[in-house]
Amino acid sequence: MSVETEIQFKARDRVEDRQFDVFARYNVTATADDDPELEAWRVRVEHVATYRKRDDESIAEDDGVAFSAIIGLVNIHPFAREAVQSAVQRMGYPPFTLDMLEPLSAFPDDHVVELDN
Repeated sequence: MSVETEIQFKARDRVEDRQFDVFARYNVTATADDDPELEAWRVRVEHVATYRKRDDESIAEDDGVAFSAIIGLVNIHPFAREAVQSAVQRMGYPPFTLDMLEPLSAFPDDHVVELDN
């Protein structure tokens, strides 16, 4: 069985509420090794993390994307891992656990990360 994971995220700055939201959507699909068109199971998980800001200043869009990728996804990922694992188990399939996220600090300083959110 082959498993493909797609993670999408976006940010929302709620200036009036002094809050910043990070939304993450995980699409995890398992297919048969001998027939990639044959889908065994699919799990879609959506989570939101809300952060409180100290002031009501807006956050620049690039900063919001960076915060979402560096902090937001790292905080959301363990919950998404548990949700996917639980859903797959409840469907009666062999256990599956999403990989851990590699923190950006684990990569060399000149490593380029392309975000398509």
